[in-house]
Amino acid sequence: MTEPNNAGSSLHEDSDKQIKFKKRLYHPSPNRGRCINAQTGVHYPWKSSSFESLRIYKVMDSTGFYDSKGFLRVSSDPINQGANVLYYDSPEQYGRHLRHRVDTDYCSKWHNKISNIFPGGVFSLDAYEYEKNKNLGNTLKTEEETHNVEYDYACVDE
Repeated sequence: MTEPNNAGSSLHEDSDKQIKFKKRLYHPSPNRGRCINAQTGVHYPWKSSSFESLRIYKVMDSTGFYDSKGFLRVSSDPINQGANVLYYDSPEQYGRHLRHRVDTDYCSKWHNKISNIFPGGVFSLDAYEYEKNKNLGNTLKTEEETHNVEYDYACVDE
């Protein structure tokens, strides 16, 4: 991992030519570059959307409140048209950094999935396919359950 990039705050000049400081909430990662830890700004050795990047926790911020560099937008700033991609070591780091409550059961499942996909720290395509299909099966099963509703027609007046 390399040194953090531009951590902290930056100068911002508003329309009245007054200089103000803007605080950075996080360090977003570029869509086609190396992953960056959103809290620390440290670069991971993996590229975005690679199999290796699956070992770190990924979050998308599409609120539009922050610019593409992770700074809180002011009214004179252009609207951020894309979602910011944020990477963390784990869901727990994400929760601590952005002060979000993350369910402990969800965290356990995430860590188990990562352990399965990276047995001994090495990516396994077979394990990845298994996890992907297992999750797809759960999604399809849930959709089937919600669409297979039986109606009681005995109570309907004819």
